[in-house]
Amino acid sequence: MVEAPRFTRRKFLKAMGVGIVAGVITYAGAERAKENFGGKQIETFTTGDVEVSYVKLIPEAGGNNADKAVFYLPGYPWEPYEATRLFPRQLANKFGWITFDVTARAIGEDPNSLYEKQADAIRQFLISQGIKEVTIAGDSEGAIRAANLAVSLKANNPEIKVNGIVLINPKGVYKEDAGDVARNFIRDTFQVTPKEKDPKGPQVEYIQLQFLTSLTKELGYYIVKGEFDRMADPFWGMSDVNPAFAKIEVPILFITSEKDVVSNPNKIFPESDLAKYMPRQQSDDEIIEYIVSSHKWEKMPEEVRDIFYESKQAFIEDYLRKYKITQEKIARYKARQGYLAKQLTPKSILVRTLLSSKHAGHVGLVTDRAGTTARVASRFFKG
Repeated sequence: MVEAPRFTRRKFLKAMGVGIVAGVITYAGAERAKENFGGKQIETFTTGDVEVSYVKLIPEAGGNNADKAVFYLPGYPWEPYEATRLFPRQLANKFGWITFDVTARAIGEDPNSLYEKQADAIRQFLISQGIKEVTIAGDSEGAIRAANLAVSLKANNPEIKVNGIVLINPKGVYKEDAGDVARNFIRDTFQVTPKEKDPKGPQVEYIQLQFLTSLTKELGYYIVKGEFDRMADPFWGMSDVNPAFAKIEVPILFITSEKDVVSNPNKIFPESDLAKYMPRQQSDDEIIEYIVSSHKWEKMPEEVRDIFYESKQAFIEDYLRKYKITQEKIARYKARQGYLAKQLTPKSILVRTLLSSKHAGHVGLVTDRAGTTARVASRFFKG
């Protein structure tokens, strides 16, 4: 296994500078952020040299499913119950199960071993809670931990039922430069996300504040451990394809944002690979023959025809255009399904993919669209 490149002294000093600046910026607003993000008490579970941090959320409607849970693993650099806090709350309410908002910190020999150590610690924490049935959800970098957790449970605790795994804007599913990963996170937080939200509202301010606060804590962890040259390991880990995805055997719900710059769907689903799974599409002549033979024009109420179309030919051309757009969307959906099932997650017994066009922001699906994303996940796994 190839070890990730370590920080040079110059890069380390530069990162330290960023950390110090971030700390100064975030200090003044820390109390305000805490108040607005719920002030939930974060608890810890330690095993070996790995510290698991978590917040336990109870469904508002209550329930007696003490041995059933949803485990939500947020992305980098979030800690439990920060900017993405709405999503685990929605998961708890939509599933009607206890939901754990969980992350872990560790030092690994390389990025892959880092995620394996984190996942194994989370698995041990899950066992300590007496969980017998679990649905796992991972967002961004958290999707890598989620994949490793699902694989670890299958290998070590087959008696625990894993209903499936929700991968939301996942990292670790295509190769890219580690520097680009870092730059895209900054670009998303300070350029893309603000454009999608009401500039008069507080949400952007707190997401940015929490990002800087969490980033400072992340840097501080490596400083305290004396592992200065490991500070970039999460970026190296997110820049490569994590082998755990190819080992997942449980059902997968794969949700991505169409314009996400951090987890780019055009890189997740490269055109060269999609072409292998693209189904045959009907030609223009075949579609026109269908329109004519099914008497679409004749079946349309005359008053509707008079309002919207100058002639039958105009109707056929409009119907053809819309039909081709729909056909293309369906074909690309099937191609994405084929790519996931055959290449990225070949061992999963069921894979479904959804592409959201609502948000370009990387955290949009677990902040602004938290309720919708949680509802889709609960319906997929609970029916």
